[in-house]
Amino acid sequence: MPVNSKKLSFLLEDSNLTYEFLNAKSLIDPYIHEVTLDLDEVTAGVLFIARKLWYVDTHQHIAEAIQKGAVAVLVSDQAQISQELLSSKVPIVLLESEDPSLGLICARFYEHPCTNLKVYGITGTNGKTSAVTYLSDLLTALGERVAVMGTVEYRFEQRRLRAANTTPDALVIQRFARQALDLGATALALEVSSHALSLDRVAGVYFDAVGFTSFGRDHLDFHGNLEEYRNAKGRLFSDFLLDSMQHGKAPLAVAHNDVEGQGMLARTPLGVQRVYCQVQTQAEVDSLSASHDDRSQSSISHYECDSKDHLNHFLNLNLQGQASLEGIDLQGELSSQQQTQTLANIKVGLVGDYHPANAAIALGMLIHSHRKEFNQAWLSLQNSRGVPGRMERVYLPQVLKEDKRVALVDYAHTPDAIKRAVEAIRTVHQGELAVVIGCGGNRDRGKRPAMLKAALQNADQVWLSSDNPRDEAPQQIIQDALSLAELEPEFYKRYKSRLAGTIIDRRECIAQAWKSLSRLGALLITGKGHESYQEINGHRYRLQDHEALRAVAWAEQNSITNINEVPLVNSCLFEESSELHENPYLVKCLLLLREAGLRQGGLLIRCLDLEQQTKRYSPKCLQLEFTSVDIAAFEKEQDFINSLWPQLIKLCPKHKELHLLVPQDSLELILVHIRDLARKAIDLAYPQPQLPLTTSLQDFDLQGGWSVQDAGPKIPSLL
Repeated sequence: MPVNSKKLSFLLEDSNLTYEFLNAKSLIDPYIHEVTLDLDEVTAGVLFIARKLWYVDTHQHIAEAIQKGAVAVLVSDQAQISQELLSSKVPIVLLESEDPSLGLICARFYEHPCTNLKVYGITGTNGKTSAVTYLSDLLTALGERVAVMGTVEYRFEQRRLRAANTTPDALVIQRFARQALDLGATALALEVSSHALSLDRVAGVYFDAVGFTSFGRDHLDFHGNLEEYRNAKGRLFSDFLLDSMQHGKAPLAVAHNDVEGQGMLARTPLGVQRVYCQVQTQAEVDSLSASHDDRSQSSISHYECDSKDHLNHFLNLNLQGQASLEGIDLQGELSSQQQTQTLANIKVGLVGDYHPANAAIALGMLIHSHRKEFNQAWLSLQNSRGVPGRMERVYLPQVLKEDKRVALVDYAHTPDAIKRAVEAIRTVHQGELAVVIGCGGNRDRGKRPAMLKAALQNADQVWLSSDNPRDEAPQQIIQDALSLAELEPEFYKRYKSRLAGTIIDRRECIAQAWKSLSRLGALLITGKGHESYQEINGHRYRLQDHEALRAVAWAEQNSITNINEVPLVNSCLFEESSELHENPYLVKCLLLLREAGLRQGGLLIRCLDLEQQTKRYSPKCLQLEFTSVDIAAFEKEQDFINSLWPQLIKLCPKHKELHLLVPQDSLELILVHIRDLARKAIDLAYPQPQLPLTTSLQDFDLQGGWSVQDAGPKIPSLL
């Protein structure tokens, strides 16, 4: 249901915003039909919001926005407003505080959707995505219809959108919440980043429960120091909880019963219920029992709580027996005041002792909103499949039956996360452990040697490669990590032998690490997790750790030494829905062309005269032949697809050109077919962004990668 139009004055007045009309037309009070940051969305009746803190400074688009029909403009940089703009009949309003203003205005325009949803927000250095995934699974099991916004994607049931940021801008959040509510959502689960909290992106979001997973070094390039980073996350427990209470919510706060968690819960306003979570091994539980300690009371003894101001709950999860690659056995206990509830034994089929820690945060957030169904939520935990790219086991075709190697992909990209990921595998795997790490460009340089140290200290083999170089030279990033030798010479001398290699090409590094692994070894690939791209100099190119693993496994199985010679169809996962499509070969052809086109270098498709073309072998070119007999059978496009697919499956990463060799008199027909195919490949929906296409008379160039700037500022929509 579309929201009602609202007057500009309604969006500005009585909202605690400080604003100023820059032109003399302040008496004009237009009706606003929509708000946007994106010039492409501007139509008649739109309020255009110009911002500096966007992917581009959209103040440069104001004049064009007015020409396209914007009836009012909000700005934050008066210096960029020319006299010509000020003479416009369109009201131009100065709001210097960009993000809080944006959130509050959008919340008003979209009629405060968060007041009609159960809203859950989770912050923390590591574990946000896992905790939100658990929370979504638990809420769904209890009958809620859950919308999710986080690092991997923004989604509501079958509708899925690519995530530009872990926590997007306030306009994106409010519009998404409104659309999800109109589609039937009852709950919204958000990953809340420190950037978003510092920039007030969640202004206008009112929380029913907030959670804190962990704290470690990250994003110091933005926050400056650890204390500022900690304070940014703490705002979710102080400022935004207080705001939620003022808008009618009775929020709950959840954290682990450790120093950082206790500190977060100490920030909560008076009257907020608090949940202290604790995860223990069976040995720790037995030790407490032997010393006659009450577990729930031992939790509170670590921190002084004033029960008059806060109702405290204590959630203990106990690890039962020995964890394995098959999963973890859990038993739990929930206590509040004098009541204690024992939770039955369950098995969670995930690797990593931090999964119970993240699950505990998710469970704790339901204690107030779903107290009666809490036991049902607990039992449903055993059905959770976890998060893509978070300690995810990649199942591969094995070369030999006795090959017991294991491959796991994890998003760990901080020193602490790498340490925890390696330790999680060590607890369930006794064989050799190799780790691939890389450090992101244009990010905190200080953590690079610390990441290498964490890997060297805990793994048997360490392979150093690229992550997202962005605008930095990959070799320089690697050298920064290797500066550990100068920073800690004694440590480096002791563990240097564990550094197995440094290979800039990430796919090749993964391949070498896998091939060097013993037959009972495990390989952990860190840094990118779910990501399907590598960002280099402002462009993103197709690269996925899972695909590299499948490529090297298939290469071993088929005695191929170079993974770039592995056909893409044997390493890339095509959508399962293609088999159900009325024309599955068409879908597969499109996906294959798109896969090749998004890689660095792209794919040039060329139609050539079969009789005149000299057949010379080129490792970068795949030639497909269509004879007169073949073409005579092409009564419709489907016939062409049926003939194309058996040849196209030979397409490999090494191929940068695809030549279709056809008789001269059939060139025009094939050109029509291939042009249609190329355009359909470009138009494929989620999860890939638009793919650039250039054409000449007989060439179709699917340009490698996509622009980060082009991919970023578009506002996603569930509708």
